[in-house]
Amino acid sequence: MRRALCLGSNGPNIESKLKFAVRDAHRLSRILKDKCDFDDVRRLKGGRDPFDLQREIAVAASELKKNDTLLFYFSGHGVVEGGRLYLLLAGTQLESMLATALPASAILDAMKECKANQRILILDCCNAGLVMRETGLKAGEQDRYLQNDLGFQSDAFDIILASEFLEKTKELPTLKSSALCEGIVSCLEAPMTTSDFDGDGAISTDDLMRWVEAFVSKLNIEDSTSGAGIPIPKRNGYSRGLNYITKPPKPKPQWQQVRINGSNEHRLIVLPIALGNSQELIVVSEAPTTVEQYKKFVDNVGHRRPMAKLFENGKWQGEIDVFADPHFGDPRNPIVGVDLGDAEAYCTWLSNRSKDANGDFRQYILPMPDILDYAELRSFPRFQTTNFDFEPPACGNLSFPLPILEAKRSALGLYSVSGNIWQWTAGFETWWDRLQTAGVKVEVKIVFGPYTEIFDQPEDELILYGGSFYDLETSDRKTFSVRSLTQQKGTRQADLGFRVCTTVAMKDLRDLDKNLEECVERKFQLGFYNEDSSATVGNLGEVVSVNWNDRPMWSFTSS
Repeated sequence: MRRALCLGSNGPNIESKLKFAVRDAHRLSRILKDKCDFDDVRRLKGGRDPFDLQREIAVAASELKKNDTLLFYFSGHGVVEGGRLYLLLAGTQLESMLATALPASAILDAMKECKANQRILILDCCNAGLVMRETGLKAGEQDRYLQNDLGFQSDAFDIILASEFLEKTKELPTLKSSALCEGIVSCLEAPMTTSDFDGDGAISTDDLMRWVEAFVSKLNIEDSTSGAGIPIPKRNGYSRGLNYITKPPKPKPQWQQVRINGSNEHRLIVLPIALGNSQELIVVSEAPTTVEQYKKFVDNVGHRRPMAKLFENGKWQGEIDVFADPHFGDPRNPIVGVDLGDAEAYCTWLSNRSKDANGDFRQYILPMPDILDYAELRSFPRFQTTNFDFEPPACGNLSFPLPILEAKRSALGLYSVSGNIWQWTAGFETWWDRLQTAGVKVEVKIVFGPYTEIFDQPEDELILYGGSFYDLETSDRKTFSVRSLTQQKGTRQADLGFRVCTTVAMKDLRDLDKNLEECVERKFQLGFYNEDSSATVGNLGEVVSVNWNDRPMWSFTSS
């Protein structure tokens, strides 16, 4: 059972009486039933006695079972009285709030007792953030509280707030709606290809919040002269798994590890990521390039030998010949002491070696940082940012890198994705031709306050990824900017190497079960590493402005 309770109240006859709150509740209830597969959508009337409303809400919540969903939406006035948040009804008397208004805590109590695994509370009112204080917890901009702290036992509980405590939201006469309601409705009415950011075929609260935050930000940019802007909606609560506004997607089959053999004895791991709607999957080498593999390249083309600076006595100094050093030159070790040009030259050589009888070849390039994120975590983290202000840490935890097969291995089967050595990665420019070949169209919109610039191929920030054997085990730093290095692209250090990346056509994967194609991620989102913290999402020419923790996002889909 998927049940929604929608309550809209324009409030009592006071000077600030609202015009569109009842309409907002009606619009949301309609779209939840028509487009989101809610079985039971109830429109609660704001003119009723508050105690009758509390009873109806409590009964409706208590009837649900473990695998059910409960959504509650309120649109109207939220007023603070005696340290509590009250939701104003048509018959509310301001001098008698306790007896004539609906306390927000009553809704929290009903949801607390509800057995449904999926719960969503949406408060579209002023001072909405006070509801978090009523749980006894501090509400912050990005807080996601443990459900046990909240007293909730559900697998997923989300609280979406139109405003923080002591923050005022407002109706928009031009839209005849509140900003939050209009954002939610526009997300649910939009084509799935534009609002389903993670590409799983359904709209989760993650998708919804990305859309709504972008929508309200855009409203503030367009109306920057009107004084106080509209508060950016916030989300609190906890999700063990995703909470879905639309009907949840069908479970995908388990992706099985697929390995293929590459040039120069590289073992390649196939990732369940497609370039847009193409039939090409991204493939990453199982391990960083080894000393043995790199030596074949040097001997074959006469490329310069790897020379590496060591970190000693708190600074980078000296230089070793990696091939000749008894510790770093073990053939099983990852190659180090190579700069970006060396890594790219190796990729070009590797690509040329892979030519078949028809002259076709597999193009090897360096992976982008987000691909390595996915290879390690099987997700595209949206929160990872880059610090441009200091050198990478080198804390003397180990003296040498581990042989490849002794290093940490990710769930998808890759060695040394993080830890052991830092790795060169590719910027967007490197991937540009590869994306175009696969039929992937990218349009990017960068917003600087009220100014907008659209361009096809922006400059990108080069990133090192992974962590080093020099670092402390407790270090959680996985990326930093190449600009922070003294030699930048020409840096050759004892803890800096690379791995290779390419693509493979699904039809060429004999071991790939057809059912596993359902596992493939087809909406490929990559981080755009740049100093500018303004926003960007491009999707088939339809651009949404979004800012996620100072890390703009690309969205690639097939044209």
